[in-house]
Amino acid sequence: MKKKSLFFLLPFAVNLVACNGTKQTTVSINYAGDSKPVLFGIDDIKSALDRNGLTLVDKNADYNITVSNPDQNLAEQSYQLSVENHDITINGGDTTGLMYGALQLAEDFNLSNGMEGLQSKEESPYIDLRGFNSRPSLDCRTPSYTNNGDSIRANVENVWDFSYWTELFDTMARKRYNLFSMANVNVFASMIEVPGYENV
Repeated sequence: MKKKSLFFLLPFAVNLVACNGTKQTTVSINYAGDSKPVLFGIDDIKSALDRNGLTLVDKNADYNITVSNPDQNLAEQSYQLSVENHDITINGGDTTGLMYGALQLAEDFNLSNGMEGLQSKEESPYIDLRGFNSRPSLDCRTPSYTNNGDSIRANVENVWDFSYWTELFDTMARKRYNLFSMANVNVFASMIEVPGYENV
């Protein structure tokens, strides 16, 4: 009985030793700014690194990612990913371009399962404004006259949940949407005055 137990445990012990002996690939991210869109993109890079078994460190990394300041030689929303040996640089025409470059790098990590296959690229939008129109039901005063079904009525509670909008706008950024239009056939029932925003 003891011999059988030892036989089954041996492969696990060998795998454990092999895994512990493998050096983890380390990556550093250098960004001196404080732009929230850019930091949003960097957070996606960090998630992609963790997902692909890469270790984030502050210095002496195997690979270095540098997010530069906006480059006026690039158009708005445009970005460049430069991959040279173990150095990866993200350039952007503005903070939105830098964010898109960071989001693209995070996607490339996931598609290539890490550092293998990363390539330099440069992209700019063919259409400046990309988005969609939404007509949600806000409450019984402002129903969505274009769709007053059960699903819309059941969604009223979600519309007033701030996390719903956070997830929506985060997803829009990852899909490179930058325009959101919310309309209703009759908005007058829900128009209010907000202190400090009297002119809105």
